[in-house]
Amino acid sequence: MGRQTRLKPGEELEGVLVATSEDPIPEDIPHNSRIALSLAVFDSRRNIYSGRFSVLVDRSARLRKLANARKAASLPKKSRKRKLIVHDNVRSR
Repeated sequence: MGRQTRLKPGEELEGVLVATSEDPIPEDIPHNSRIALSLAVFDSRRNIYSGRFSVLVDRSARLRKLANARKAASLPKKSRKRKLIVHDNVRSR
């Protein structure tokens, strides 16, 4: 991956397709649900190839982050991590 390749008519290319969108997946679509997408690819002759398929919505990273934030917020102040500074004021004579 990462190299430029020219495909000839009838050839196939296997790999990973990474895409972005200007619009995020709406918040009302829950984790692990399937959504339908349309993909259009244009070749150098301006022919269009398109198709519809479904993908799984993965919000696991966001859910983990929210769970960690809630857990930290629910801890009593005494149990939250703090720096311990020890001063030794003992003098020897």
